[in-house]
Amino acid sequence: MRIAIIGFNDFIHDGRQQRIARSLQQQHEVKVFGIAQNDDARPEVIEGVPTSIIALKTKKLSRHPAMQVFKYAEYYCRTIRAVAAFRPDALLVVDISTLPFALFFRLRGIPFVYCANEYWRGTTNMTAYNSILFKALLLLEGPAARRAYRSFTVCGSIADEMQQRYRIRKPLLVRNIPDTDYESGLGDSSVDRLRQAAGLDAGQKIALHVGGITSMRGLATTIRSVAMWNEDIFLVFLGDGYLKAELIELRNSLGLQERVIFLDPVPQNEVLEVIKTADAGIVSFENTCRNYYYALPNKFFQQALMRIPLLTSAFPEMKPIVDEYRLGDTFDPTSAEDIADKVNRLIESGFAIDRADHERFASDYSWRNEEARLLGIFTSLERGLATLD
Repeated sequence: MRIAIIGFNDFIHDGRQQRIARSLQQQHEVKVFGIAQNDDARPEVIEGVPTSIIALKTKKLSRHPAMQVFKYAEYYCRTIRAVAAFRPDALLVVDISTLPFALFFRLRGIPFVYCANEYWRGTTNMTAYNSILFKALLLLEGPAARRAYRSFTVCGSIADEMQQRYRIRKPLLVRNIPDTDYESGLGDSSVDRLRQAAGLDAGQKIALHVGGITSMRGLATTIRSVAMWNEDIFLVFLGDGYLKAELIELRNSLGLQERVIFLDPVPQNEVLEVIKTADAGIVSFENTCRNYYYALPNKFFQQALMRIPLLTSAFPEMKPIVDEYRLGDTFDPTSAEDIADKVNRLIESGFAIDRADHERFASDYSWRNEEARLLGIFTSLERGLATLD
């Protein structure tokens, strides 16, 4: 079966979408369609997956809402032509920006599966979207979810919300878990790449934040808490984002230049190799909307699978897993004092995830489990299409 995967990014930096595409490639012919984020070269094959990444001619227009209309119009028109030329048997549309494609091709008899990586109805941080377009796309999500062959999402709370709001079959879970067989990297295991990059010695402890440096993740509060950390513990950020310059300013104003270290992101297949020597992993979100309240991100699983003790916001998706498998501790993301107390206690106690708990966790939360559900959706869809032939 020929499957067109349509996303609203360049695919190069989207580990989840790469993982899904590689898994589907085992049984189907797959091509990914996306949009370039910059002027870098756009390879026709990324991580072994054929791609069609569009560079918008209108990208240089201003960010004024009226000009944004032209950008989205170009994106939708050119992507429709590219997907039609591929002649897919089915679509996998990723997140609400791609729902117009789903409905367009559904009218032409091509079924689609909807992947909801966020709880869009419960989201407030929409910096990547024109506000008017976002509201229009939200209106499409219900009708599209009802017309989808199946939907899947990243956690049970979002699946429950979508089922109740849209009156659909409960979306399946395909959680954002790394494929450790593929993503563990090939580096020299004797080299501590994290401390080497941060300029730290072996005896200096690292509390690590991996991923996007953006708002509503309690990062400013976390930096303020460092003043109360024991002196041998350092906060290291591995990633990038629009809030980075502002947080560097905050760090400098607090005199924490030597205690808070910012490192550039590394390729997806090197992340696990780089982070493995951290003493604790901080996974922080603020309860500013239900989307963040339900957070169960890739970095949570990345660090737990590498046996890095976790310190997470005490929210309903992460806390039960941390408690059940004894992966670390949770904190109040609005309290610098609570964050500092939990960091100091966890690291100075020498806490380590028990091997038996880790094996149980790794067995229950493996990409192979998620992959089986993903492939099952498309196997069932292919059988249905064969019946119609």
